[in-house]
Amino acid sequence: MRNNFTSFKEQTQTDIENLRRELMAYTDKETSDLKKTVQSKIDSAMDSLKYEIDRLRAEFETFKSKDFRDLEARVTALEKKFKLLNDAFANLKIPESSGGGGVSQEAFDALVQRVQDIEDALNHLRNEFAKWMKEMQDALNQKADFAQMDKALQDRLSDIVKALTKQFADKADTRKALKIHEK
Repeated sequence: MRNNFTSFKEQTQTDIENLRRELMAYTDKETSDLKKTVQSKIDSAMDSLKYEIDRLRAEFETFKSKDFRDLEARVTALEKKFKLLNDAFANLKIPESSGGGGVSQEAFDALVQRVQDIEDALNHLRNEFAKWMKEMQDALNQKADFAQMDKALQDRLSDIVKALTKQFADKADTRKALKIHEK
């Protein structure tokens, strides 16, 4: 029995060792397959990201160069305008004054008179406008009186109709009077 037990023990140890080797080989194979699958997915994702980065970088460069060209064109246009203004200012001839501050007294007096005339015309226009507004307000106020006059007229017409109806003979009274006369 002892012999059977030792042989059983040895057989069990051999089976366990074989099973351990088989499991190791299986897990190594599965781990290797999983590693290859994960690595291929990572490589695919990395390639996709590299492609997107390159595409975005190229798009950024395109916009950057376009914006730079636009700014360069604007600066060039401003430089041209500045040059034109500078040339115009350089060619500007200021008449020499005769010690009177650059403007003659007659021209100054004419300007003062013109400003005074404009102020007078403005005051006249302001007064005319105020007068027109007052007339407009009065006209609007009279429209309110028209409503009151209309009501008074309707009341008066109603009174006249009542008075006229009293002047005409009553039909029933007229028949009674005729019957009395006929008898």
